[in-house]
Amino acid sequence: MDDDPDQLYLLSTHLQGADCDVVAVSSGELAVASLQDHVFDLAVIDLRLPGIGGNDVAVEVRSSHPLCRVVFTSVLDADTYPPAHGGLPKPFTRQQVLNLLTHLKPGGQA
Repeated sequence: MDDDPDQLYLLSTHLQGADCDVVAVSSGELAVASLQDHVFDLAVIDLRLPGIGGNDVAVEVRSSHPLCRVVFTSVLDADTYPPAHGGLPKPFTRQQVLNLLTHLKPGGQA
């Protein structure tokens, strides 16, 4: 999820290119609402969102989907991200998204 349409499109495109099914949302409120309608394996959450922030969305994801892996993305320094299964600092490349997915696969390090 990302409130920037270009970043949301880019991330969705990279994930779809890696054969992931994607539910792309542009706000924390839409993300929380989507938790009732879908089962997720991975949530990529922008930390800096208007309204319900990324950290609060992660709490909701972890509560309703305990097996879902949480990855934060942000323009903030990755060293300041809250604990998660991974981080994807902006701007990110296709290769960084693919590396993240490889890292999160069963048998990976996360």
